Order: sequence, then C-alpha cells, then structure tokens
Amino acid sequence: MKRFLLAALVVGTLSSIGIPRLFSDSLTPSESQIIAHELRCLNETGTVLYIAAHPDDENTQLITYFSRGRNLRTAYLSLTRGDGGQNLLGPEFGDSLGVARTQELLAARKIDGGEQYFTRARDFGYSKDYLQTLNKWNHEEVLADIVRVIRTVRPDIIITRFSPEPSGTHGHHTASAYLANEAFSLSGDPSKFPEQLQTLSPWQARRLFINTGLRNNESNKDSSLIALDAAGKDSDTGESFGSLAARSRAMHKTQGFGGFSANNFNSRHLEYFKLLKGDKAEHDLFDNIDCTWSSVQGAEGLTTAINQIITSYDPKHTELSVPKLLDVRARLLTLEKSPLTENKLTLLDEIITRCLGLKLHVETPSSQVIPGETLRLSYSVSLKTNLQTVTWLSVYYPSLDKKETVNQNLSQTKPAELNTFAKIPTGAALSQPYWLESVSAGGMFHVNNEHLIGKPINPPSLPIDCEFEIGGQKIHVLTEPHETKIASNQTKTQAPVIIVAPVSLSFATQTLLVEPSKEKSVEVDIEATRDNVSGELSLSLPRDWVISPKNLSFSLIKKQDHTKLTFTVKAPSVTSIATLTATALVNGVSYNRGRTSIHYSHIPEQILLPVTAIKALSIDLKIKGKTIGYLPGAGDTVSQCLEQMGYTVTQLNSELLTSDKIKTFDAIVIGVRAFNTRNDLDKVIPLLWDYIKAGGTVIDQYNTPNSLKVDQFAPYTLSLSRDLPKYRVTNENGPVIILNPHSPALTYPNQITADDFKNWVQERGLNFASSWDENHFEAVIACSDVNEPPLKSGLLIAHYGKGVFVYTGLSFFRQLPAGTPGAYRLMANLIALGKN
Repeated sequence: MKRFLLAALVVGTLSSIGIPRLFSDSLTPSESQIIAHELRCLNETGTVLYIAAHPDDENTQLITYFSRGRNLRTAYLSLTRGDGGQNLLGPEFGDSLGVARTQELLAARKIDGGEQYFTRARDFGYSKDYLQTLNKWNHEEVLADIVRVIRTVRPDIIITRFSPEPSGTHGHHTASAYLANEAFSLSGDPSKFPEQLQTLSPWQARRLFINTGLRNNESNKDSSLIALDAAGKDSDTGESFGSLAARSRAMHKTQGFGGFSANNFNSRHLEYFKLLKGDKAEHDLFDNIDCTWSSVQGAEGLTTAINQIITSYDPKHTELSVPKLLDVRARLLTLEKSPLTENKLTLLDEIITRCLGLKLHVETPSSQVIPGETLRLSYSVSLKTNLQTVTWLSVYYPSLDKKETVNQNLSQTKPAELNTFAKIPTGAALSQPYWLESVSAGGMFHVNNEHLIGKPINPPSLPIDCEFEIGGQKIHVLTEPHETKIASNQTKTQAPVIIVAPVSLSFATQTLLVEPSKEKSVEVDIEATRDNVSGELSLSLPRDWVISPKNLSFSLIKKQDHTKLTFTVKAPSVTSIATLTATALVNGVSYNRGRTSIHYSHIPEQILLPVTAIKALSIDLKIKGKTIGYLPGAGDTVSQCLEQMGYTVTQLNSELLTSDKIKTFDAIVIGVRAFNTRNDLDKVIPLLWDYIKAGGTVIDQYNTPNSLKVDQFAPYTLSLSRDLPKYRVTNENGPVIILNPHSPALTYPNQITADDFKNWVQERGLNFASSWDENHFEAVIACSDVNEPPLKSGLLIAHYGKGVFVYTGLSFFRQLPAGTPGAYRLMANLIALGKN
C-alpha cells in the first residue's frame, strides 16, 4: 500500500507519472488504438529527455517521433513556465500566464505522447546574457532541479534544444543547455544533492546531444553530426508525425501558435544532433544502448511474451489479451523493484483495465469544498466483459488515511455503485498551484514540498486509490472525484475537487495611489462561497501607513452573495510603495485569498486562489486632462491604473471610435500589441490621425514586427526590426540618459529625474523602434543593457498637426501594476503633452 500512497499523494493520476496519453479535439484515437500503442511502449525500455527553457522551445516533431514512432518514454523538461512572456489571448500575465502555459504544455503532450516536467525557475523576461540568467535564477537550485528530473525520468539520452556556448540567442536558452551539460555529469554522482537520494537514486545517462536545428545544406559541412529522419506515420491512427507535431505546437495559443501548421507531413524530416558528452554514437542516438527487456536482470523472455500479446492482439476483443497480460504482470512483480519496473507496472495496470473496459467514475455534487466539510461521493464502476472475474476490494483515501472495504464482484450487465462520504480535514490547505503557494521573489519559485519539484501540476486535492482483484492479482486504480458541469450548449465538463475558503476577497483595483499625507478610500469585495458566512475583515500595511477602521464586520446569507466594505488609507509623508493585504476572520480562521479563473477553450478551466493583495503607492502625482479612451490590445491592466491616477477611462472598440465620440477624450492610449492582435484598427487609423491633427494625443504602447495587421501604425515613418534582442533593454535598472531635459514629456506636469527610472521591474522595455523619421520624431531618453550602445527609440514623440503621437516600447504594462512611481509620473506627462 505504501507505494500507492506515495503515488497518490505526490504524483496524482497515471498520466502525470509518465503514461503517455494521446487525444485531441478532432482526431481522437479509439480505446483499442490506445491499447495497441501502450503495448508497444510496454516492450521498449529506452527513455529520452529533451531540455530547453520555455514553453514552445520543445521540438514537437522529435517528441512525436520518439514517443509515437519508436515507442520510447519521452519527456520534455521546460526550465520555466513561460510566466515572463506576453499573452496574445487575454489579460493573464506573470504567474497567471505561467499557469495557462503549463496547461498548454500538458495539452501539447497529450497530442504528441510526451511527458512534461519543470524546474522552479521563473521566466523573468528576455535575457541577453546566460550569466545574468544563472545569477537571477539561482544557479545551484535550478541545477539541483534538473538533476532531480534526470534521476526521476532516468533517460538513456538527453537532448538540449540550444547550445551551451554563448551566442545571440535568449540567455535563458543558453543557460538551459549550460545547466543540462552540468547536470549530465552530476546526476550519477551520489555525493551531489544527496538529499534527493531519500526517494531517488543516482542516474547516469549514456549521451548528451544538442539538437542543432541545422538545415541539410549546413549539416553537410560537419561530419560529426548524426542525422535522423523524424518523419513517419502513427501506426494506429495513420496520422503523420508532422501533423501530430503541428497540432501539438498549436496548443501554444497564448504565444500566437493557434494557427501553426506543418507542411509536407509525409516527406522526410531530417533532424541533426551533435554529441556533447558521453559514449560516441555513429548512426543513431541509441547506438549500443539496449532498449529491450534483455537489459534488465531476470527479465529474460519478457520481450517474447509481450511480442506474442502484440501479435495476437484483437482490437475488437481486447479482453482476450488479459490472461497473458496478467502472466506478464506476475513476471514483472518478481523482478527487483526499480523506477523502470514501477513505471512499466503502472503502464501494464492501465493496459489491463483498458482491455477489460474497467471504467471508474466518482461524482460529487460540488467541486468546491471548504476545510472541515464532508463531501458526498457517488462511485460507478463498469466492466465491458465477464470473461475475467474482477472484484472491487476497497477504496482508500491517502490524504485522509481512511480505507473502506467494498468487496463487490463486477458485472458487464450492471455498474457497481457505492455512495459514501469523505470529510476534508479542518486544517487542509487551500488549492493553489504548488509553485504559487508561497510568496516568491527574484528568479525562483519557492516550493514547500520538495517531492513536488519537477511535477507539472498538483496532485489531486482528494486522491482516491481503488483496489481491484483481477485473476488473483491486486491492481490499484488512482482517481479523484469530479463534478459534472453542463454548459448552455449542453457540453459536459468534469471539474475536479478543489479546496476553497468560505469567502473570496478582491480589491476593486490592482493598485492604490494616494498623495503623501493624504487619505483615500479603498474598497474590498467579499463573496460567500457558502450560506451563512460572517466574520471580520481587516487590512494590513506597513506602520508608516494608517488604516481605519481597524476591521469591519460582515454577514452574508446565501452562497455567492457579495458585500463591499470600505476602508480609509492614509499614506506616509514621503514617496513609498507597500503591499496592501486583505484578511477575513471566519470562525477563528484567517483567510486572505481571492479567486480568479483562467478559461480558454483549448485548456481546462483553471481556478486560482491568490493572496488578496495590491500595491499601495504614496506618490506626489500631477495630472492634466480628465478623460482617456483606451483601445485594448493583447491584454493588460493599464486602464485600471489610469483610473487610479484620476482619469475617467472609456474602453474603446471600433464602433465607439467615431468622429464625434473621439473628440471627447483628452488622450487615447493604445494597449500593448493592439496592431498585432486586432483586425479592426485599419478602419479607425484615419480617425486617429484626424484626432491628432485637431489637437489630440495618442500614445501607442509597443507592437511587434511579426503579424502586424496594418501597413503603418504611426503618422510618420516608424519601423520595427525582427532582430528583437537588439531593440529591447532587459536590465530593468540599467542606465538612462536624458537626451532633452527640457522636453515637456520630462517636465510637465511632473519633473522627471534619474530617480524615476529606479526600481523598475523585469525590463526597461521591448520592441523599440529600429528606424524612424528623425525630422518628425524626437527621442527624449536613451537606455541600454550592459556593453551595448544606448537605444534612443524607447520613447519617440512626434507633433502631427496640432496634436501629438507617442510610440513607446517602455514596459508601462508591467510598471504601472507593479506600482513603479516613475512610470506613473512619466505616463502622466505623456498624457499631458497635448495640454501644454
């Protein structure tokens, strides 16, 4: 039982421990096809680990080839979760974006058949230097995580996507290969990271390669490269590896890959590899590596036995394979226990249950439970055949250490049912992605449970281990309860159980701006997640801030009832930035969590319970003008921050941008990447130019040169380069040069100094202009990364008619929500340019 207890608590479901699953929306293999593939995987003992830095760095063609073509255990280790990037689908940034991209990677692996792993490293944005990356990430901790994954997966070969040698690529890319190179040598050394050896054992892979990405004409110049044709077709579905890989890559929709497709699905697809460390290979990456059961002591004859099952396998009568599968299982149990045999035993158990048509479903009335509550659970277990006697022995709840005896014989004529209850412990932790449970700073996530490091997601909130006896052998099936939800279009979804607080808290805004020594009200919304919830709400800030009253009482009668409570916050007399946190005391227990939902059609809905906190900023800020039209782009929260500054903000679409309406705004601010993501702006550009001519101000936040929807997004010539690293400044505290100290952008209504460029977050900016009409655009500041010439194009201002157009690559979309004082003052000045 201990083996299954550990699996349930630490790992969760079968698919998260390395059993490849293959399904998608439109090309779903049948159950018999899945079994056929799993049988072939059962007979292969080889393992491949692919390592890179981000979601979308993986080579999905290669993962598909190894997983679907050669039936090898294939895993992708992404050092980060992509939380430092931009979102082309919606408003999620930072940690929330990382959660979405984690799910996109899992969706991709479901298609290409791979497994997914991570380290604790944060994606802190673009890095031009791998040494800077290693410094921000904590070199030793990320190295330990890679070693942990290697010792978990135990690959025969490791492949990096990028070279460990510094080049012109992303610093994260180089760092991923540099660390993989180190980890290759350290993972087999028992003196390195010995704390991992309580549950793992040292492992030395045979070879480390770089997947060079060279084209055929380039590869001919290097005879040391190994060429591999990764083309082919899935033997069960007939779909080409290229098609599978393209559909897998298309899951990276937040990065704009939704329409990704591959050409020449059935033609040759050569991949090239250069050996970095390990045994020499001449023709194939697995030269002289035995990937059969003959490599396992005591497993003689297993390969033949499994091959006989594969040969006699009848997809119309899968149950006929069960007796021989049980014989193989009995043989596996006699072998010395190892990660390989445990993995194959788990796979074999899944094959057996699939062949029998053994389906287990646990339904609960609500997928959201509060600590201390009791869940009603309704079990249904069905079987498609009576050929094999199957007895449902028991149900075990590892997190509760509770076992219930069942002892029911299953029948294909009627599902076995069980109605029971499970009480969630009073002290149960609320559900939150494990890497976000604790507040983390810098380049690393803090993880409380070291056994979760590397895992893609949390184990189930209520893991369930059902034990069955099949042919005299005991087989465990791990599952979790779900609530069935039916959408308005009658689509059914299964929502897993999560543990929530009795109330959910939220602030009305992401930031609170208060003048020094002045007071401002702040509103907190409280939503009940259960009937009859009452308690007290309080706010917390550092001592130099004053909050009144100290607490306020609330009482909510029905579930989903809301109430809004208002506090007064007095700022200190000097510029200050602090974290404002809300906490509700209910029945003697403190809760400080909010609730957000990430919902996209290509991934399961994600419910997050982040700490309810915003940035409070004591700032002497002067503004001119009152009304702003905000034209949203790819998604940001700049408009909320503008409201905190004192403006009235109207969210605009093309219908609202009429010649009459546009005149009412003191300025129009365009959201990030609007000209990349919106198809309706070409019609409104003439209105914008007319608005500027008449005296208006338009501020365009950054765009990218890829996929621009318009030919020109500025009234004068302004170009962006595809050499993105060259035209971005990644050092958030790098030097800033004032080019024109007399520019109104730097003097009115706020005096901008060098201090205003201190304590920025993540980066100065990105997608600076590469060329511009210098007769009309003025550059007022310059900034740079280390050992690079200053870039003058991060803030360009042009007079057009009576008005002003501004293009800026400065990352206001990050700085304003983070409460960066100088960014607020600079934005206020840009908005005021038309008021001079």
